[in-house]
Amino acid sequence: MSKKLLKNNRGIAILIVITIITLLMAVAIELNRKVRTAVMLTGTNRDNLTLFYMASSGIHAAIAILIKDKGESEFDSLLEDWANPSKIEEVLSTMNFENGKVTFKITDEMSKIQVNALADPPEGKNFNEPQKAMWDRCIRLIVSKNEVLKNADVDITGIINCVKDWIDKDDIITGLNGAESEYYKGLTPPYSPRNAPILYLEELKLIKEFREEFFLIGEKSISNYMTVYGIASDDKKEDKKEGPPPPPDDDEKKKGVKYDGKININTVDLPVLIAMVPSENIDIARSIYDYRQEAAKNIDFSNPTWYKNAPGATDIVIDPKIITTSSNYFAIESTATIGQMKTTLNAVVKREKDKKTDKIKCNILFLKVE
Repeated sequence: MSKKLLKNNRGIAILIVITIITLLMAVAIELNRKVRTAVMLTGTNRDNLTLFYMASSGIHAAIAILIKDKGESEFDSLLEDWANPSKIEEVLSTMNFENGKVTFKITDEMSKIQVNALADPPEGKNFNEPQKAMWDRCIRLIVSKNEVLKNADVDITGIINCVKDWIDKDDIITGLNGAESEYYKGLTPPYSPRNAPILYLEELKLIKEFREEFFLIGEKSISNYMTVYGIASDDKKEDKKEGPPPPPDDDEKKKGVKYDGKININTVDLPVLIAMVPSENIDIARSIYDYRQEAAKNIDFSNPTWYKNAPGATDIVIDPKIITTSSNYFAIESTATIGQMKTTLNAVVKREKDKKTDKIKCNILFLKVE
């Protein structure tokens, strides 16, 4: 009897030992998994932080190019270093990183239509007529390039009226198809029009008549044609912040600011150039664009009427109120890469003269991490 009990006890002991070993193994495996995960996360966080600082260095390198450029020329064109990929590559070659690489590109925000110039300041009661005409031509062009919009009943006049109502400071509906507070408060959820300059381009999605198709990714997106930036450099309140990232309650600071709506004809892309040229002159716009591309080295880009030298453009008159040859606002896209990981920073900067030091500087108005 005692022998059987001894055997049973030994069997139980073995089972207990096996159970304990199994539990210890499970704990060890789980601990190993957590340690490995922690190590991987630590490495990932370290790499993400490194990528952020690398991309930031690209932003600052781009700013340095823009500041240097302003000291060398009073006008801006696509022949300058900031728009020259080979010149940018020269700068990048001096940025030696132990691991990874950085690339960046600079684009001119003043080559686009200024959304907030549609209505005359400070109250926005009246249209800025040259801007209104450009809006009409621009929206028609976007619609013609988008199959969904082309087949939809897009009310172009309604879109323009609704944007003006969103910007102006009164509650009076523009035309027969505008929209003020009463319309927006009837939506679910209800909200109010800004009644001040638009801060974010995506804000257009909140405005009546604006369809999602206007914001498609790629060359058909309205973001390629329009910008929320462009406070006139000679405005007394030029140091006020504008556009992203100011919060909505920054509206009071925006009162009285002026958007001159001038577009840099030296850097404008073809779709916006088509909108600048008087109606029914698309072929002339293409001629001006091609002339700028092909004869760039022989063009006096300080002269805002150089476009008249393009074939067939002698008698064309682009409203001087919408033309400039210099730029103050630039978008910078900087991408840092380490192996398969990458981080992109998108920034918008305003280039201006520091009133205290009289030196050129760039203020970062907007910064987004992707």
